[in-house]
Amino acid sequence: MPNGRSQALPKAAVDTRSTETTTNKNGERTRVLLLDAAETLFSEHGLEGVSLRDIVDSARVTLALVNYHFGSKEKLYRAVFERRIAPLSASRRAALALVMERKSPAPHIREVLDALARPWVEMRHRPGGLAYSRLVAREASDPSEGKRGIVTEMLDPIAREFMAAMQQVLPGMDKKGVAWGYHFFIGALLAILANPARVTRLSGDSCDMDDEQAIIKEVVQFFSAALVPGRPFAKSAAKNLAKKSSKTPSKPRPSKPSTPSIRKK
Repeated sequence: MPNGRSQALPKAAVDTRSTETTTNKNGERTRVLLLDAAETLFSEHGLEGVSLRDIVDSARVTLALVNYHFGSKEKLYRAVFERRIAPLSASRRAALALVMERKSPAPHIREVLDALARPWVEMRHRPGGLAYSRLVAREASDPSEGKRGIVTEMLDPIAREFMAAMQQVLPGMDKKGVAWGYHFFIGALLAILANPARVTRLSGDSCDMDDEQAIIKEVVQFFSAALVPGRPFAKSAAKNLAKKSSKTPSKPRPSKPSTPSIRKK
């Protein structure tokens, strides 16, 4: 550089970069505000019970910004799930991989269920964690969820991965038994996380719903005990599997000739 001096950028270039950075930050801030407001309102009232006006009023932004960032209420609804499910599924997959890739000791059903539950339970005290739990409970139980495809596209893939892992660590259990076991576990977890106040109320405050580690321990311990070989549920499933594999066509029993009744005269 001439005279050993650094050359400053033209003023116009500095101003342009600064403006772009500020615009991007403001845009991301607006997007987060809309997602947060939508998540809370959708969790309380459902998709049909919330209008775009409700969302923008809560987020304190203009209606035009919803269309700019998301395009429609339905796309905003979908974006709320995408924001939570992507990192949650990544955490679950990482935890499951650590368990299933281990050679010794062999993976246990308790560890598989822990990998499924822990990332979700530990999310509940983060901003929006409770609202998301309530929202996913609403969506999963909605008869119309198939039309939106959120559960099918975002939740079913990770569910199948965990069901495959359950099948691997429970070789004596058939596909139907694994499917029931998975749904029992997820259903219980949904009920607990979507409405923890009810658990506290019905337990007479004996269940500490602020203790994340206790929640994980209790739910994982209960279901792993039910699913391990020799326990009632697993034993029943294994028995059904054994019946199917050894079932042979039964020969019809010969009917006994009927003895005609003799009437006394």
